[in-house]
Amino acid sequence: MGVLLGETLYIDGGEFTYSSADGPVPYPYNSTYSLDLSSSWSPENVQFNKIDKGDSPVFNTPNIWPAPDGKSFYTINGDITLAGQHRADPPAVPELWEFIPADVTDGTWRRAGYATSLIGSTRSKSAFGNGSVHILGGFNFDRTTVTDHIGTADGIISYDMQTGQWQNRSMGPFAPSGWWLDGHLHFVENLGGSGIVLAFGGVTDQPGTEPTQQSFVSFKNVGLFNPETGEWRNQSTAGTVPPDRRLACSVGVAGDNDTYEVCLFVSNNGIEKLTVNAADICSWWLRIPECERYANGASSHNRP
Repeated sequence: MGVLLGETLYIDGGEFTYSSADGPVPYPYNSTYSLDLSSSWSPENVQFNKIDKGDSPVFNTPNIWPAPDGKSFYTINGDITLAGQHRADPPAVPELWEFIPADVTDGTWRRAGYATSLIGSTRSKSAFGNGSVHILGGFNFDRTTVTDHIGTADGIISYDMQTGQWQNRSMGPFAPSGWWLDGHLHFVENLGGSGIVLAFGGVTDQPGTEPTQQSFVSFKNVGLFNPETGEWRNQSTAGTVPPDRRLACSVGVAGDNDTYEVCLFVSNNGIEKLTVNAADICSWWLRIPECERYANGASSHNRP
C-alpha cells in the first residue's frame, strides 16, 4: 500500500513472488520503501530506498494514510504474511503505527496507540480527509488479530486524529449483507459541507461468517457516506460503465467547477478466470457530483 508525503512516495506491506527451480515462491516486503518524485525516472532505472521496519509488523493490505500535517503517515490493520520464512502472531488488538521520516531515504516507526474497541481486519479500504480516516469493510480471521471471531468487518470505522476517538457505524445501506472488500474508497473534500466518503466497486457476499459466494459490486452505482450525519446515499452513474473488476487501481483529484475526478485503471477480473480483453485494459474516469463515467482509451501496457 502507498501514501504520498509531499514529493515522496512511501510503500509498505504486501508480498512479491520470484521464480525458482521449484516454481513461484512468495516473499514478504519486510521493509518500507520510499521513492523521490521530485526528479524524473523510468521503470528501467527507478531506485527505491529501503527503510528498516524496526518492530512494526509485516502485514498484507494494511490501511495507510497521511498525518493531518503531512509530515508522517499511519497504518493499522492487515493480515500477517506467511510468505517466505516470516512467522509472527497477529496483535491481540489492532495496533496503530506511525512512520516519521528523517529524510527521503530514512525514518523511524513507532507504535502510536491501540484500537481496543475494534477487531483487526484485512482487505478493507481507507480514505483520509478533514482530520479523520475512514475504513470500510474487509474481514477478520486468525491472521488479522488474536480472536475467535472470523467473519466480516461489518461497518465503516472513523478515527478522529485530534481526539483519538474511534467510531464504528453501519454500512448497511451500501452493503446490506455486511460484506464489502477489494473496492475503492475516496474522501471528497469539496462536497457535503465537511466532505463525503465515496465508495464503489469491489465484491460483496451473502450474509455469513465466510466469503463463499462472492459477487461483484457493479460500477453502475456508488455509495456516498456523510461522516457528520452517519447517513449513506446510493447514487447511480451515467455514461460508459467499466466491466466488473476487483483490486483495480484508482486515484482521485479535485477538478474544475467543484468536481472530483477519479481515474480507475481496470485490471484483472479476480473472481471468474476470464481472459481480459485489450478493450478492458484502459483508464476510466468518474466525475462527482455528476456521477458520470467515461473511458479514456485502451492502454498499451500489458497488465494482468
